[in-house]
Amino acid sequence: LPEKHQQHLYPDRGTLESVAAAAARGHDSDMLLLAWDLGEAAGYEPSDNMYECAIQAFGGVGMQDHKALAVLAEMEEMGRTPSRFVIRSFARYIKRSQGRLKNAYHLLVNGTQETPLTAAGMNCIVAASAMWGDSDGAFSTYRDFQKYGLEPDANTFAFMMEALATEVSRQETKVRLSGDQIHRHEMAADEIMEMAKERKLTSHHLLHQYLRVLCAGGCLEEAVMELKRANDANDYILMESFGMVAVRHAKVGKEKEAYRVANDMYSAGGYGMMPANILGRIRNELRRQRE
Repeated sequence: LPEKHQQHLYPDRGTLESVAAAAARGHDSDMLLLAWDLGEAAGYEPSDNMYECAIQAFGGVGMQDHKALAVLAEMEEMGRTPSRFVIRSFARYIKRSQGRLKNAYHLLVNGTQETPLTAAGMNCIVAASAMWGDSDGAFSTYRDFQKYGLEPDANTFAFMMEALATEVSRQETKVRLSGDQIHRHEMAADEIMEMAKERKLTSHHLLHQYLRVLCAGGCLEEAVMELKRANDANDYILMESFGMVAVRHAKVGKEKEAYRVANDMYSAGGYGMMPANILGRIRNELRRQRE
C-alpha cells in the first residue's frame, strides 16, 4: 500500500487507549499486549495512560507482578512519573496476602525476572504496608531507599504516615490507647513529618494522614493547630481533613470547636459550606454525647 494509506491499517491512538483501559479494568493482559503491539506498529509512543493501564492489567492477573514492576521501571527510565493512583492500585493487588507482598519485595531487591529496583516500585511496597497498617514494614522499606541509593518522594512519606495512621486507628478501635502509646505514635508521626519537611516533600495527603494520627490519639488541639498552620500558609487541604477533625471534636462533645472547624476553618480553606452529610454526622455525634 502507498505510505499515505498505511496509517489506516491501524486503530487510532484514542481507540487503543480505550482498549487498554478496558484491559486494565478486566485484568486482561493479553488484550493489553495486543493494544500495545498495535500502537508500536502504528508508530505511536506509549502514553502515561498506556503504561499505567499495563501496570493494572498485569497486577490484576496475580502471577505477573514482575511484569507490572518492569513497566513501572520503564516509565521511570523514560522520564515519566507513575501517578499516585497507579502506585496505590498496584499496592492493593500485592497486599492481598503477605506472601505476595514479600514476593514483590524480593523481586525488586534481588532484580529477579528482569525487575529493576526503582523508587516507584519501592513506593508500591510502602503503600501496601500502609494498607496493612504495618508501620514497621513501611519504615523498613524506607530505610531500603538509602541502602539501595533511591530517592524518596512525596508519596513515600505520605504512605509511611498512612501506615502509622492505619495502625493507630486499628489499635484505637480495639483498646483505649495509653498515654505512652499515644506519645510514641506522635513521636513517630513527627519524625515522618520532619523528614518530609527537610526534603520539601510535604503534601496534602501527608497532612491528612498526620491528622488521622493526631485524632486517633485524641490530640485534637494539635490537629486544629495543624489545620490553621496549613490554612495560613495557603496550602491545599483535603476536604476530608476538615470533616475528620470536626467529627472527632463532636465525638467528644466539643460542639463549639466542631462547628468552628466545620464552618470557619472549612470556609477559610476555600470550600464554602461543609457538605450536608458531614454536618449530619457532627449533629449525630453531638446527640449521642447528650444521651
